[in-house]
Amino acid sequence: MNDQIREIGRRISSGVQRKKSLVWIFLLAGCGIVLILAARIPSKETPASDPAVSSVSQAAIEEALEERLRGLVEAITGNDEASVLVTLEGDSQTVYATQGKTNVDKQSDGTETSRSQTDSENSYVIVKNADGSQSALKLTEIYPQVRGVVVVTPQAEDARIEERIVTAVTTAFGIPSSRVCVVLSN
Repeated sequence: MNDQIREIGRRISSGVQRKKSLVWIFLLAGCGIVLILAARIPSKETPASDPAVSSVSQAAIEEALEERLRGLVEAITGNDEASVLVTLEGDSQTVYATQGKTNVDKQSDGTETSRSQTDSENSYVIVKNADGSQSALKLTEIYPQVRGVVVVTPQAEDARIEERIVTAVTTAFGIPSSRVCVVLSN
C-alpha cells in the first residue's frame, strides 16, 4: 500500500514539474514575441528635409524597449524591483518612395556622352488615404541595432535566474551575451 501511495505521489510530482516547465517556456516565448514586436514601433512622422528619409527618436525607442524588457525580467525573477538600460546604435529611419526625372546634357552634335553631368529632380510619391488626407508612401523603416543591455536586480546572485535573463535578452535582441550585463542591486 505504501508503495502505491509513493508511486501516486511521484507521478503527481513529475506532472506538476512538467506543467511548471511548460508555463516558463510559454511565458518566455510570449515575452520574446512582445520584445520582437516592440522593435516594430510605428512611425507617424512626415518626411524630413533629407530626401526620402525621416527618423524616430533614439530615446523613445530605448524607453519602449526598456519598459518591455523590464516586464520580461519581472516575469523571470518574480520581483518588480528590476532596473533596465538599453542602448542603441543610431536612430530609426523611415524611407519614403520618391519619383524623379533625370536631365542628361548632350554634346553639340546631339549625342549623349558617357561622362555627362546629370541633374535630378525628386519628389515624394503621395497617396490619398481613405479619409481624403494625403501622405507620403512609406517604403520601409530601418531600426537601430541594440548596442548593449544592463539589468539590475536583487536576484542576480542566483546563477539560474541570471542565465535565464541573459538567454532571454540575447534571444529577443539577437545580440551576443557579451553585450548583456546582469548586476546585483543593493
